[in-house]
Amino acid sequence: MGNLFISILITIFFLRKSSKEVDDKTKNASWARTCIYLILTIIFGIFYYKTFQVATIVNKVEITSLRGHEDSLLHSTDTIECLNIYNNFKTLGSYKNPYFDIVTDDEAYSTEGGVDFTFAAAETSKYMLKDKWAFSDSIRRSIEEITGKTIDDNTGAIYKLHFFSTSVPSLIPVFPIMRFDEPETLCDKNGLFSIINNIGNIAMSGNGKVLIAKSEPKEGYFIDALLCEQIKIAHYKQFPPANMAIPHPLANSINVFTACDLSQYTYCLEFKSDIHIKNLSVVYNVPIEVVNHFDGMISHANAFTINDSELLESVNGKESAMVLIKLPSMANLQQIRSLILTAIITALFSLFCTNLFYRFRKKVVDYLKKHSINISEENNLWNKKVEDIKFLLYTIAFTILVMFLIITFMAVAGYSFLIEDTDILEIIVKGILFVVIIAGSLFYIRKCYINDFKKEKDKKDK
Repeated sequence: MGNLFISILITIFFLRKSSKEVDDKTKNASWARTCIYLILTIIFGIFYYKTFQVATIVNKVEITSLRGHEDSLLHSTDTIECLNIYNNFKTLGSYKNPYFDIVTDDEAYSTEGGVDFTFAAAETSKYMLKDKWAFSDSIRRSIEEITGKTIDDNTGAIYKLHFFSTSVPSLIPVFPIMRFDEPETLCDKNGLFSIINNIGNIAMSGNGKVLIAKSEPKEGYFIDALLCEQIKIAHYKQFPPANMAIPHPLANSINVFTACDLSQYTYCLEFKSDIHIKNLSVVYNVPIEVVNHFDGMISHANAFTINDSELLESVNGKESAMVLIKLPSMANLQQIRSLILTAIITALFSLFCTNLFYRFRKKVVDYLKKHSINISEENNLWNKKVEDIKFLLYTIAFTILVMFLIITFMAVAGYSFLIEDTDILEIIVKGILFVVIIAGSLFYIRKCYINDFKKEKDKKDK
């Protein structure tokens, strides 16, 4: 019975009499091409799986008064009129709004993701400036060293804005290295204010040009997040509190290469402030729909706000506000991306199955024709050269695909790659050399194996 079943399969799939097209495909079938299609199918299958995950984006905002205004009863008189958190999603033309384009022309509007806040107007001359508990000696010395100016009784208000934003990982997790422990100092033209900016995704790290790691905030590796901190110093006390802003293109951003569902995500907001906040707004550049509404929150076409003082106080430094955000205009981009990935996966899997079939057919046909066809010595040598060239090309392609497959599996495991901007060319050159060395080594091993096999065969023939 078993022999009969095998005979039927051979009769159906491995007939010696076939069309010229089938014979050509059988002749050109190879294991290298079959493995390449299999690897590509796995890679795009992982991409397809990751593009349907519902992501969670976490924003943590902390505002600290280091030196602020107080009244005679030592009560803080500083008030934040509005705290704004911005989101910048790349729609690739799936959503266009001329009115929004006009709004973004305003210099006061942030066209990047990030955070800013504005102070309420106040007559600061009626109040006194007082160092707060958070203004330690180490922070004072650090500010004086960086700015080159002494902090004394004539110095104005000093505030610190801390912003932590998780970014959704990309399908290919390669990000630029930004070191948090390398501050940047900015001063206005008149020397009235100084700003100390710390922005990065790595702190307390070595000097490695390429880092492969997971996010470990306790160890100073943020990887798939952005940590921003800004300290603003008014050098003269007669000036009112100055507004602060931290914009960055990588903060709160989603695009077509993002490894999540583009049409929705879970938003987790945490904020802590020792300054009273009157209003909090989360603003988007696309229309939104807030699913789980709660009391005290007002939804708009492209934003939601919280202006309930009791709710703000209850959330301030105590709880996380979590909502499900749906993005109707990004749903079109999600569907287009899913359609493209589905078509690619289907095509690659079909090519893999087809090549696998013809490769097995070739094995049977070669066995049947092994002693029945005589090939001239010249044609045989030419065919060997062609096989050598094909083996080398397939080895190069296979090595490159294996590298991409390893990177893809590491992305699934949560690892990311951080690369210095100045080292991109060096990394490309090293990658090419690596592929050439591996491919050349395999080609050399193959040639040595073939030569040794021929020598053993000649000895046996003699």
